[in-house]
Amino acid sequence: MKGAAGGLFRPLALATLLSSLFLGGMSTVGPSGAATPAGPAPCSLKNLSVYVASGAAAGGSEGMLIAFRNNDRRACLLQGHPRIVAKRPGVSTVAVPKENTYLGGWVEQGTQPPPVELQPHELASVIVGSGDEPFKDFSCVHHRYRSVVVSLPGSTVSKQLSAALPREATTLPSCSAVQVTPFLRGLTWEAPT
Repeated sequence: MKGAAGGLFRPLALATLLSSLFLGGMSTVGPSGAATPAGPAPCSLKNLSVYVASGAAAGGSEGMLIAFRNNDRRACLLQGHPRIVAKRPGVSTVAVPKENTYLGGWVEQGTQPPPVELQPHELASVIVGSGDEPFKDFSCVHHRYRSVVVSLPGSTVSKQLSAALPREATTLPSCSAVQVTPFLRGLTWEAPT
């Protein structure tokens, strides 16, 4: 009896091991019973280049376009809004997630932007913006943010960037709430276009 159970266990263990090795990247079973490939894993800051690609100002708003480039050999997934903390001496402000801002973002009302599957070397972007016109206290004009700290949804890893707005010769203003748009495919101020 002992020999029979041990003899059955070894082939079963070997079959389990081999299936986990060969099907490790498979996560679902299709209608025919065959395994189908799993989708890409969430992106990680260690595999992304993150930088301020552009700046813009219009109608009392100023903002930056933050780019995310996939440097890995595999695709990864960005979804939702990154966590952005704008900083200046003595003040840290967490950006409010918004679908769009005065400067752009996701403009298709009543729908959610789709997840962005970033292939190797592809780009995604978000807009981080704030108002530059004081409502009550004019001191905000002189107290602009110096940096922004970026982290991906569900991650505590972060990257600090300058709050300088390229082409605007200034930094992110602090006269109204800082806002951040969702990840969009490519370097774009507005989607869908």
